[in-house]
Amino acid sequence: MIEKGCWVRDAELGKGNENMKKGFTLAELLITVVILSVLAAIALPSFGKAIEKGKWNEALANLRAIAVAEKMYFLKNGICVICPINTTDVKTKLGVDVTDGYFKYNVAACAAPGCSLAFIATATTPWAGAKVRTISLDQNGSITYTNRPAYINKSTS
Repeated sequence: MIEKGCWVRDAELGKGNENMKKGFTLAELLITVVILSVLAAIALPSFGKAIEKGKWNEALANLRAIAVAEKMYFLKNGICVICPINTTDVKTKLGVDVTDGYFKYNVAACAAPGCSLAFIATATTPWAGAKVRTISLDQNGSITYTNRPAYINKSTS
């Protein structure tokens, strides 16, 4: 004899119910969205700082390339490149491509003919006012920061 409710127990065990749909419940989807949102909220500020730090390191590398090119020019010609020069002049006069679009570069305070090598290469952010940030590198390799963010430490430079 077959009990009237047997097929219900089989369906509860997952047997014999072809109409049962497979998929995620709304609660499972909401939990997943919440977890992903929390992870994004944690990761995005760190990612932004890493990008900013990379830009500062790129600017410092460009300044060092400008310094090497300036020294090579001085050793070859006995004078510095005629200063001041800006971002576009750095490529044409020194052969260093610094057109990354984030920092603006210039070289100033070059030595007069017959004098020793003296220059200051500077990278400046394009913002105006108090937010302007600069990195300067002189002929001796001394680095000077203006308005350096706290997360850009000097040890990585």
